[in-house]
Amino acid sequence: MLATGSRPVLPRLDGLDDADRLPPGVGFLRDLDDARAVTAALAAQQRIVVLGGGILGIEAALAAAEEGGRVTLVHSGRSPMERLLGEGARVLAAALTRAGITVVAGTSTGIRLTDGRFSALALEGGARVEGGALVLACGVRPRTELADGCDLATADGILVDHDLRALGTGGVWAIGDCAEVCCGVSTCAACTGGTAPPGLIGPGWQQADQLGLAFAAELAGLPVAAAGPPERRDAVLVLKARGVDAVTAGETDADPWTVAPGLAVAVWADPGHGRYAKMVTRDGVLTGLVCVGMPRTGAELVLLFERRSELPADRSSLLSLDSAEGVLAALPPGPDATLCRCAGVTRGTVQESVAGGCSSVPEVSAGTRAGTGCGGCHDDIRSVIEHHFAVAVAS
Repeated sequence: MLATGSRPVLPRLDGLDDADRLPPGVGFLRDLDDARAVTAALAAQQRIVVLGGGILGIEAALAAAEEGGRVTLVHSGRSPMERLLGEGARVLAAALTRAGITVVAGTSTGIRLTDGRFSALALEGGARVEGGALVLACGVRPRTELADGCDLATADGILVDHDLRALGTGGVWAIGDCAEVCCGVSTCAACTGGTAPPGLIGPGWQQADQLGLAFAAELAGLPVAAAGPPERRDAVLVLKARGVDAVTAGETDADPWTVAPGLAVAVWADPGHGRYAKMVTRDGVLTGLVCVGMPRTGAELVLLFERRSELPADRSSLLSLDSAEGVLAALPPGPDATLCRCAGVTRGTVQESVAGGCSSVPEVSAGTRAGTGCGGCHDDIRSVIEHHFAVAVAS
């Protein structure tokens, strides 16, 4: 079984030629050694420069700032995540500034070294962003070197069928960041369009569960049920950090003035309080969303999006979930609602874990994998635990 994962993308910058031989002070944030390097830079009170305005770069910048570090986030475009969040990206940029992060827009051209060590990032036009450490967060690509050497079929990733078996093989499988589910049948609707690995941990856990059940059946001599075509679902992208929340999914390009049959777009913005919401519907069904600074509204919109539900006629009623009254009145989501997006764990799974004896976040995480990714769901796990024992005491 191949689970070779992905490798970080090395940007084309003067002074950076080999991802395996980076200058001192320059690194990615992919393993423990990278994390230790950033920790050492923070301890030395060096300014951390993060290159990349995607989720990984923003979360790295927020984590460093939360540890008391001086952080500069460098991104292309007007605002970080502008392509995904639209006007909501400007609200996010303001939230990053309030978190103590210096946000700089510009095109990077190269790095500057002092005594052989990183000292500044050069931008187009001659500007420089000085710092003691540079974190590269410019995306990832599936690792296919081993598969290529074995003459397996590859595209963006290692091509596998719906059973995660490498195309044209009898006993080779691939899962996770390196696996691209594309069965090669021209009439398969699930395998048309973009099939590149999403680079998210949730699908990887689901593939591991699927393959684990198949292997268990084979070892037990039981027939292995063929997996159906994967359901084509738009990825839900979540930025979760203390004090900064953003989520987006589906089609978000339409604006409120777009005229199309069945299309409606509602936008609400309150930049002064760091809040923004956008809801795109077709025939009343939610097909796209952006939500910044409103975690409960965002969670409800994601639930409606995943269930392909119709929105209430009064879209503004959803905004009240993040008001003081809404927080008190909001009912907890049902057991099928996803509580941990990183691992794809539902609220019901967490509730079963707590009912089975888990009484702390680490215990629930060990038993369900919930909370083992970004950690943004720890408060929700804690709420499930507290609610369970409150009900037990009351009864």
